[in-house]
Amino acid sequence: MARKIMVGMSGGVDSSVAAYLLKKQGYEVTGVTFKLWDDPTLESGCCSADDVRDAAYVCQQLGIPHYVLNYKDLFRQEVVGPFAEEYLRGRTPNPCISCNRYIKFGAFSHKLRELGFDLMATGHYARCGYNEATGRWELQRAVHPQKDQSYVLYNLTQEQLAMLRLPLGEYSKPEIRAIAEESGLVVAKKPDSQDICFVPDGDYNAFLRRWTGKELPAGQFVAEDGTVLGPNKGITHYTIGQRKGLGISLGCHAFVRRINAAENTVELTTEESRLFRRTIFADDLNWIAIEDLHGPLEVEAKIRYAHRAAAAVISPGPIPGTVRVDFMEAQRAPAPGQAVVFYRDGSVIGGGTKVNEVNANGQHVGDITNSGSWSDEVVPYVWLEAGENTVSVTASYGWIAVDSFSIRRAAPLPADVYEVKPTLINPNATDSAKRLMTYLCDQYGKTVLSGQQSQDGAFGLTNAAVWRGT
Repeated sequence: MARKIMVGMSGGVDSSVAAYLLKKQGYEVTGVTFKLWDDPTLESGCCSADDVRDAAYVCQQLGIPHYVLNYKDLFRQEVVGPFAEEYLRGRTPNPCISCNRYIKFGAFSHKLRELGFDLMATGHYARCGYNEATGRWELQRAVHPQKDQSYVLYNLTQEQLAMLRLPLGEYSKPEIRAIAEESGLVVAKKPDSQDICFVPDGDYNAFLRRWTGKELPAGQFVAEDGTVLGPNKGITHYTIGQRKGLGISLGCHAFVRRINAAENTVELTTEESRLFRRTIFADDLNWIAIEDLHGPLEVEAKIRYAHRAAAAVISPGPIPGTVRVDFMEAQRAPAPGQAVVFYRDGSVIGGGTKVNEVNANGQHVGDITNSGSWSDEVVPYVWLEAGENTVSVTASYGWIAVDSFSIRRAAPLPADVYEVKPTLINPNATDSAKRLMTYLCDQYGKTVLSGQQSQDGAFGLTNAAVWRGT
């Protein structure tokens, strides 16, 4: 008896060929299209009425049932709303990752079981399978890296992977087009959709004005030392690393280095090298190939969809539920809100969302978003790594790291204990960093940092001391 499988069909060539291949393999296939977004002005493109009709017509060609599931409310709640909130915070979200997580695999996997199915499939270019040695389901890169989409699937759970079939993982895009033409599918020559379905014209600011119902305020461009350079159009018009279309002339190239939503400022630098980061942190983690991260692990890390994965070491972060990513070579313009995905031997280890930045020198990495107030909800942290004669201290306020510097061991204290005094505050730190460190010292006197030493006598991030200012 053929196994029943439900295929998510967008009306495009990839998902149509996925349904065709699965039927050829002997599955009892049913197609389903998600209704996510209504735009009366949108006649074609992702989530349009044309897409629904194309998916239905392909199912008719294949002789399989077709259903439409209405997820419009869930889509607004889990994808569109958070996307807008993140942009207004000066971050760079990826709504396709959220859609996959909450709709195309999250809600879908629950619904198909209600309908009597135990398998699902999509037209993504990736592979999945069971690893007998580890006892875990794994997600692997597609055979052809030019089309690999595993980056946007890193949130898949073990339960979802066990139900999932990805029939396109072995094929290239030209091969899929050829199969569609040979089988006579009506969508064989249909162009791929490149837009976000709820921002089809690519004008994020116009969308945000419609979504919020208000005009977004203009702000100021500032230099790295805080000097006001001129007005900006509002933080939602800019992304980290941007050079073109800034709307300001400094007589030389300028790049967006940091966005401060609280002060509505966009920090510019004239040195592109200032955009590069060797260390980043991430939260909202999902692990696939491993159950959890318990120590340093060599991986390849990818900081955006079109970015080439780079060699890195990941370690448990200083705060539970975070990970630290140390690249072998500094990476250009990683932005808070973007996903960072970890690979090893072609398999997705896991991934998370970037929460802050650290420059190549390990110094200032963020801004305190509610400067001047030390609320109970956002507490100071200090974490450290020890060398033979010094210890590296990093201070943060909530998720935002604000200062990093080295101090000498305090001689009267045991070898694994260090103290911070006001005189040790980094003189080159930003005002927010100085304010935080001054607060720590004033509030707690001689703040003592201590922790367990690892066998080699140095602090590893796994068992580093984390001092919580409460």
